[in-house]
Amino acid sequence: MRKKSVLTTDLMIVLVAVFTILISCSEETTTGSTTDSGLDISATVTTTVNAAGGVIETTGSDNAVYQLIVPPGALHSSVQVTITPYIKSDLADSLGPIGRGIQLKPEGTEFDQPVRLYITLPPSTAGTDPICLYHISDGDSLGTLIPTTVGGQVLSASIDHFSSLFPIAPTESQLINYFNALSLTITTYGVENALQEIGALVDGYVFVEANTANYPGIDLVAMRSEIQGYIMTLIANGVNYCNNANCIDGTHLLQRAENLALAMQLSTQFSDARNARLDCQGYTLSLQPQFS
Repeated sequence: MRKKSVLTTDLMIVLVAVFTILISCSEETTTGSTTDSGLDISATVTTTVNAAGGVIETTGSDNAVYQLIVPPGALHSSVQVTITPYIKSDLADSLGPIGRGIQLKPEGTEFDQPVRLYITLPPSTAGTDPICLYHISDGDSLGTLIPTTVGGQVLSASIDHFSSLFPIAPTESQLINYFNALSLTITTYGVENALQEIGALVDGYVFVEANTANYPGIDLVAMRSEIQGYIMTLIANGVNYCNNANCIDGTHLLQRAENLALAMQLSTQFSDARNARLDCQGYTLSLQPQFS
């Protein structure tokens, strides 16, 4: 993973004063009572969710409604999940925010299957298009664009880990600046230390490709070629690790290259990464002690 972002933006840690209420989908729910650090703590909801799943909902100060659905089996054990709407935040200001966003905690919580976030936007955003979610973690300066389903004023997206999310409707110039910042980070730290940024570039490509009429000035051919180059470098580095018996790092890079190539529909790079990964795993198995 990337050692350090080119830019740094710290999210403030919020202390929550809570009282207990009961909702049907969980063991315990609490809500806050103050406002601090750009977050509407008065709208904070904390719920203990277990393997059975659950639904958590809150409403922001702009009347946006946020509903998080955790399906059964997404968690192995109980987790205290907290959702807090933003009142203000500069985390997505450069990408055309159309809503104030939501913070999901604990930061980094991962799931065995995606959870679904639904956002009912306030009436003032009616007619805005195209819309996606901007997903950013604590301490990062650059986040990821998440494909979003939009129906009227309701948008929804699948997420596989917790952080902060903001509904955005980026202009062409905003996207170009964002893509340039991602490329700068990758160039600065190298592909092996900027896997998150390469993934973000792929997600951005997919978003623009689905909305080409809104972004005629973005060169998708050049963007695709750039990403293809990163993937090929990942494959070469992964093979090099494998050839030097560092199969753990090699397999990791090759798996990431395989996933990126799949997302970009690059069949040659996908096959190259997959075959190299299988060869590397086979070599790893050959090194294991054999027992009769």
